[in-house]
Amino acid sequence: MNSKRKENRLNAGTSKAVRGTNQSRKTDFHSGINSNICCGKSQFQVEKALQDLGAYGSLNAVKPYNLVSATALPCDRALRKVLSFERENGALILSTAKDGGGYYLPSLDEDEALQELYEYYCINYARAMHTLRILRPVRIRLKVINGQIKLPDDDEGGGDD
Repeated sequence: MNSKRKENRLNAGTSKAVRGTNQSRKTDFHSGINSNICCGKSQFQVEKALQDLGAYGSLNAVKPYNLVSATALPCDRALRKVLSFERENGALILSTAKDGGGYYLPSLDEDEALQELYEYYCINYARAMHTLRILRPVRIRLKVINGQIKLPDDDEGGGDD
């Protein structure tokens, strides 16, 4: 999906536009946090709100309804769209379901940050693999259907053999 379509999709239903591009992102590894360094332009709005709220580390996770208020987004669904956009463009915004859940940035302690990133990665990797296993029977069935659609053409001699 091109970036213009992403911006249009993102801005539909949100009261604030999200700014930032891949070119304006740089990793500051000592803290495990991405920062926007392009000519003083503003950071992604959710990432910025989490920084302003001091949401570093899973113990400081911010509940979605608090993050909606902090970003002035209209609803939780808009927050999830913005989060998805920011994550796709390099923001390291993590989430947890522990203790009521919430969103946070990796800890400022490098060892803790790496542990949080690893846990987040493992949870989402497992989720993605589970989704692919669920889709496997559908994929197999679609191949059978496509094959059956082509079979009558081959039987009638209409193929390119």
